[in-house]
Amino acid sequence: MFKRCRLVLSICFQDNFQITDQKAFLNVYTLWYNMNIGLITDAGKHKGTDMIIRFANPEDLEKIADLYVYNHKTTYKGLLSDQYLDRLTTSFALDKWYKQLHSEKTEIWAAYEGESFLGFASGMPDPELEQTWYLDSLQVENNSRGKGVGTALIHAVAQHAAELGFRKMSVCIVCGNDVAGNLYQKLGARHYSFFEDDFCGTASSSEKLIWNELPTDPDRPIC
Repeated sequence: MFKRCRLVLSICFQDNFQITDQKAFLNVYTLWYNMNIGLITDAGKHKGTDMIIRFANPEDLEKIADLYVYNHKTTYKGLLSDQYLDRLTTSFALDKWYKQLHSEKTEIWAAYEGESFLGFASGMPDPELEQTWYLDSLQVENNSRGKGVGTALIHAVAQHAAELGFRKMSVCIVCGNDVAGNLYQKLGARHYSFFEDDFCGTASSSEKLIWNELPTDPDRPIC
């Protein structure tokens, strides 16, 4: 996609230039994306609030990357090695989520209230289980927790999975991340397996949970 963007820009400006600054590239690429692809939206307002949940676009990448790094460094302190957490930088996260945004398998949702970014979620088909959608990441801003943002994002992910014909949903958590585990179980997820996960060479005890029925919003019909 980077090469495609550079090609389009080179044709437009008739100049074979290079963008070396990451933020400058994101700004230029966002302009190109919106002109050529458009902003793909999903859910609209969440009931009873001014929260909007939609598919993410390049304008969201910096917020997604910053939240991903902050939440990992705070949530997983003491659960994952300092060596792994110290390697997590905004640059690393921007690269990770840029690739995810343009992956054919991955979808990313962003939650907003007005101009305020509340959090995001991502998912893809589970590579191990048939007819199962995998909730890969769920991140909520610290000052937005306890307000239903995480639940609304899970509902949006499950709604998408249902519309694609998936029947179940799974998620993996690091053992000891009880806040996330309690939320998933409250919404109906159940233990599936324990396993050893790998975080860039750092081993971790993890647990896989599964929803045998998709945790969709009961007040929103599946199209």
